[in-house]
Amino acid sequence: MAAGTAPTRLRKEIADLLKAPPAGISEINANEDNILHWKGTVQPAIPPYNKGSFDFVVIFPEQYPFKPPQIKFVTPIYHVNVDEKENSICLGILLETAWKPALKMAEVLRQLVELVSTPDPSHPVRADLGELFVKDRATYDKRVDDHIKKHAARK
Repeated sequence: MAAGTAPTRLRKEIADLLKAPPAGISEINANEDNILHWKGTVQPAIPPYNKGSFDFVVIFPEQYPFKPPQIKFVTPIYHVNVDEKENSICLGILLETAWKPALKMAEVLRQLVELVSTPDPSHPVRADLGELFVKDRATYDKRVDDHIKKHAARK
């Protein structure tokens, strides 16, 4: 069980998120046995990702909010900014150098939805996809669509 300020802060944040989740977050909940572990689902509204439903986990360090959480996708996602082996997302505000303790998870989740919806090829985790995104967007979108049909189609 986590000690310090993390559990209190996270209980408040999850309660706020359950009342008013950010647009594009269709589900968010905390593990009943460990408040440091959350699960959620992103359902973007912008093509080509709007056809998919992507489950993710959030792992908070015991030092939260002084250290940032980690977000990893459970659902495989074909995306410029997601590492295909680790399923971790490159979200700038989650970098240790950029993290601010005042930042709330509602904002982190808003930025997660934004990045999934609108990939950033200028900071690719997967250079091959970044190049394809820039040079042949139609092929990139087709591959996203095929990947969603196989792994992440909405039910």
